[in-house]
Parts: sequence; C-alpha cells; structure tokens
Amino acid sequence: MKSLISFGAAAAILAGFLRILAVFIPYQYQNAWLETLYAVIDIGLLFGLIAMYLTVGEQLGRLGLVCFIFALIGIASIVGPDALIFEIDFYMTGSALFIVGLAGFSICLVIRRLHYVPAMLWIASALFGVMAFVMGAPIALAGAGLLLGAGFLTAGYEMARHQQVTSRQASNI
Repeated sequence: MKSLISFGAAAAILAGFLRILAVFIPYQYQNAWLETLYAVIDIGLLFGLIAMYLTVGEQLGRLGLVCFIFALIGIASIVGPDALIFEIDFYMTGSALFIVGLAGFSICLVIRRLHYVPAMLWIASALFGVMAFVMGAPIALAGAGLLLGAGFLTAGYEMARHQQVTSRQASNI
C-alpha cells in the first residue's frame, strides 16, 4: 500500500502542476496532444485521489467514503475522449460528480482537521466551478482549474512528505 500511496502522491503532484499549466493553454476541440494532456491530468487526479483516501479514509467515516466514491466515479468517467452517450454528456456529468464528491470529501477533511490546505483549495475550486456554471464566466472556470490543480499539487506534496517521515520513523526503530 505504501507504494500505491507514493505513486499516487507523485501522480497528484504531476497532475496538479499540469492542471495549472492547462489553464493557460487555449482549448482546441479534438486536438490529439491536448486530449492526451487532459487524459494524463485526469489519470493523475484519479491516482492522487485514491492515494489520499488510502492515507485518511478510515478517519473520515461513511460520509467520507461516500464522497470519495462519488468523486472517484466522476473522475473515472471522464478519463479519455469526451463522450456523448444516450444524449448524456459524460464529461459534464462526470466533472460535476467529481467536483461535488471532492467538495464533500474536502469538507470531511476539514472537519477532521486533515490536509486542510488542499481541502480548502478543493472547496474553493468547487465554488468557482459553480460560479462559472451559473454565470457563464470563463475567468471563474479558469480559477476553478487553478484551484483544483493547486489542491492536488499540495495534497501530493503533503502525502509524499508524510511517506518520507513515516519511512524515517520506521528505519529508526
């Protein structure tokens, strides 16, 4: 499990960095390299989220588990090319499910006083996402992306740092 957490921490750092970078790249529909970039980001977010749950899941209770599952299903459904199936836009639906699940997961983190900085960044990202949806404000959407990326970047760093401290403590025994 330590290896998966370490991998997830590194994936979260990479995905967070790339998500921040992606805010500054103009979107081009059906652009292969851009779709590849987004797939790498989404896969990194997926593994980062899994690693985060593995580090704190038992402390978050049932609500934390439910929120994690919603976020996991949401991010898993948007990995890969955007799909429209049965007139359902899977990217929009998956993104909404991911953000709502991640916001709920973040609230559980805040209540338990765990990973406070990433949790607050994710909550702020969800709020900016709602503003972007309601007001149609592109700058709010960019803010949501920046905050989401910053949340995963800091979460990955915190998980990696925790893994290093745990490894040092184990070697001192």
